[in-house]
Amino acid sequence: MAVRNLLFICWSERPIHGTLIQASWEALKMLGWTCSYAGSRAGAPPHPLEADDSIVVTTPFRFLLNLVNPNRGPIDAIFFQSVHPANVLIGLWARLNRIPVIYYLHEPSNLREKLSKGDPAHYATLVALTQQLETRIADIILVATDTLVNHAIRHFPHARGSIFVMPLAIPSLPRSHRASPSDSRHRVLYLGRADSARCLTQFSALAVEMGTSSPDLRATMLTYSNLDSPLPGVETRSGKSYSDDEMLRLLDESIIVWNVYGKPYAQSGVTPVALRSGVPLLVSEHEKEKLLLTEGAAIEVPIHGFDPKKLLTHIIQIKSDSRHISNQCLGLFEKQYSPEAVRSQLQKIPIFRPAHALSMCDDQQSVT
Repeated sequence: MAVRNLLFICWSERPIHGTLIQASWEALKMLGWTCSYAGSRAGAPPHPLEADDSIVVTTPFRFLLNLVNPNRGPIDAIFFQSVHPANVLIGLWARLNRIPVIYYLHEPSNLREKLSKGDPAHYATLVALTQQLETRIADIILVATDTLVNHAIRHFPHARGSIFVMPLAIPSLPRSHRASPSDSRHRVLYLGRADSARCLTQFSALAVEMGTSSPDLRATMLTYSNLDSPLPGVETRSGKSYSDDEMLRLLDESIIVWNVYGKPYAQSGVTPVALRSGVPLLVSEHEKEKLLLTEGAAIEVPIHGFDPKKLLTHIIQIKSDSRHISNQCLGLFEKQYSPEAVRSQLQKIPIFRPAHALSMCDDQQSVT
């Protein structure tokens, strides 16, 4: 009998996780599943699909207590959206009760790589240890791209054969949403965590050049990080979080989004957010999703020998051809990052196949 009741769990305080869950929820609804959520308020899907969808804001301790409640609703599968030590206990309970566990592995890396990224030692150690335990408990492990499959196998060889690809998809924008006309776009936008690994010095240098040579253009940072002081030349809006409305308004005013990393990284939730609004990205040689470049949805920025004047000239050219480039971005979003794209990927995973296919063990196709 097919699994039909899936519980999403997320303890992260980053709103992007709720947006990612929303897209997966929509895709599972297309396949006839019933979904529910338990976890932090920030990690909850922002727009439940139906009035009776179960969204429970709770703590790990309260959730663990509720697991033994005989009146709780049915759970046929558990989907961990983010890493957390409580997932280990919940996962062990699920295994004892023969409930399949699905784990989205956002950063398949070891402790050394986490430390090189600049994470505090105590945090990096806890995350690395928790990921090792979570990947041993999980029946299905999801990663964002084909490239990350090999990374996951290298760092978690015990999970070989259980790793599948599911893109970092987000919900499509409502039909009522209308983007700004191309001639009114005037921002180069930085979204998300203010991290030195994302080439903040170069972004600031570009901002200063824009202020000198093209004062009608503006470099803007929208971040949930608390900054001691704003970057020179950058209009900065910082705090613990920001609303979807604020983000969408700034995207509608943006020519391009800065997503340039100075060192290797796993994946970025900024990518689908920008493409959904028809905005291309600036990336570096460390970008793992090469489809962005081949589909004309991203421009590679040389990190070494960075030339803000030359880059600004390129950005102005993009602004003049923004309608065509925007259509390329929107097309790639629908093909790679929309709920429909997730639905087609989910159908490749045994637990999400239709009931008549679940018995066909020989047909299991994992991406390894």
